[in-house]
Amino acid sequence: MPEQRELLMRAIGEGERIGRELGQSVRMHQLRRIYNVIAQAYELARDDTQLENAKTRLVLLRPQLAYAAGRIKELDKLCRELQRRIQNCENLDAIEELYYFTQAVVAYHRGD
Repeated sequence: MPEQRELLMRAIGEGERIGRELGQSVRMHQLRRIYNVIAQAYELARDDTQLENAKTRLVLLRPQLAYAAGRIKELDKLCRELQRRIQNCENLDAIEELYYFTQAVVAYHRGD
């Protein structure tokens, strides 16, 4: 099993690729809204007593992602990837990976 550092590096690389692929119709505030929910969940998850609350926040993000993907075609690939990653968020390491993936998407969107 790959160590956490390798998983984070892979997540950041995938986030960079997807961030660069997003079309001009995707606005930064739309990405920031998604990122903010994930960042809040990550901060909660860092406190062991709040891990379940963090997972609940992520589950509640899933319908919002489906709605966003339905409205903006260019968000579909990102939202599907986020949905997949959220389903795998059972511990702090997985939530941390999701956090850094999303951070990379935001950072590299229109970064060229």
